[in-house]
Amino acid sequence: MILLIVPISFMMTLMYYAFGTKSTTLMDVASKTLYVTEPNTSLEEIEFDMSFTPFSMKLAFEQYKRIGEEDYKRTHMIYVFSLVAYLKKK
Repeated sequence: MILLIVPISFMMTLMYYAFGTKSTTLMDVASKTLYVTEPNTSLEEIEFDMSFTPFSMKLAFEQYKRIGEEDYKRTHMIYVFSLVAYLKKK
């Protein structure tokens, strides 16, 4: 019975982030915030890497800086969204 805790928590996390609109909302907020706070930057929005662990989602993507007509890779951004931290706030 105790061994079922990890698979059930993973499935609950997957249902919360992937099957709802929560993950797309978080991706939109991350991309729009970077566009506003750091001008002349772009993201490879098609290449968002999402990975799920029990009670959290990790979002990783590349950020590019536009100088003139060329794009240069600036950094690899990683955001971690935790369901546990969200529940503690309520």
